Amino acid sequence: MQNKADYEISSSENEGIAEIAIRGSLTTGSLDELHDEVIAIIRSKNVKAVLCDVRALKGPQELTDAYYRSRSIPPDIMKLPAAVVELPTN
Repeated sequence: MQNKADYEISSSENEGIAEIAIRGSLTTGSLDELHDEVIAIIRSKNVKAVLCDVRALKGPQELTDAYYRSRSIPPDIMKLPAAVVELPTN
C-alpha cells in the first residue's frame, strides 16, 4: 500500500465561503493527513460555509473513506453549512 500523499489542495475565500479544491491521488495512508489539512484550512479562515471540490481526486476508496472520515469532523467545523462537488457518476 502506498502511503505517500500525492495530492494538492488549493483554497480561497469568496464572500465568506471557503472554497477548497483537492486534486491528485488519495491513498488510505494519506487520508488522515488530508483530513487534518482541510480542517486546518477551514479553521484558519473566518467563514460561514465550505465548498469542497473533489472532482479531480482519484483513489480506490475515496468516497467510502470520505464518508467515514466525515463522522469525525470537530463540532466547530460540523456546524458550518458545507457542500461537496463530485463527479456525477459517483
